[in-house]
Amino acid sequence: KKRTVWEWMEDFLQADAEMTALEQQEADDWDATHEHGSTSSGEEFWAEGEDIDDEVLVTLLLGGLIAVLAGLVWWRQREARRLAAQQAAQQGGQPPAEGQQQVVQGQQADGGFFPQPGEPGWNDWVAGGVGH
Repeated sequence: KKRTVWEWMEDFLQADAEMTALEQQEADDWDATHEHGSTSSGEEFWAEGEDIDDEVLVTLLLGGLIAVLAGLVWWRQREARRLAAQQAAQQGGQPPAEGQQQVVQGQQADGGFFPQPGEPGWNDWVAGGVGH
């Protein structure tokens, strides 16, 4: 049987009215007379969730550890910049600009983790020559 739009809407509204009537018959969780399966005033209900306190504590501890780690990284970078500026002042030069590294005499500049093209280890990292 093929239904029209009006028949479908009538069935939908009728089913909606039935569901609303069923929902009104159910006990309300916020109602004071609903006891959650216990005969006490509700303190036992909340005492069952002591794991929640532990989870909050663990979350706060992890957040604190992350904050301490971030603070230590920031402090280390600040001290490295201060030390580089102090060394440059002792040598009579300008402190290195932000983002630049100072190359010590006798050392090569940091070329990164991967070898540059033409270096002996290049073929070990080139991944089959993709793009080269």
